[in-house]
Amino acid sequence: MELRQRQEMYQGFGDTLARAIELVATPFLAAGIGYLLDRWLGILPALSVAFGTWAFVVTCWRQYHDYNARMKVEEDRLLGRSS
Repeated sequence: MELRQRQEMYQGFGDTLARAIELVATPFLAAGIGYLLDRWLGILPALSVAFGTWAFVVTCWRQYHDYNARMKVEEDRLLGRSS
C-alpha cells in the first residue's frame, strides 16, 4: 500500500472516530445541561430527556446531510462532472 492510500485510510479512521464521539458526546452534554436546569426548576427529568433527544436528532440529521454532500462531491469527481 502506498503512502497516499495509507494517509487516506488513516484520515478516514480519524473522521469516523470524530463522528462517533460527536454522536455520543453532543446529546450527553445537552442532557447534562437539561439535568442542571431540571434540578434548578425542580422538574426532573423533563428537560434532560428533551434536550438529549433533540441533540441526538439534530446530530443524526446533520451527519446524514454531511454524508450526502460528501457522496455527491465524490460521485461528481468519479464521473468527471464539474460543479
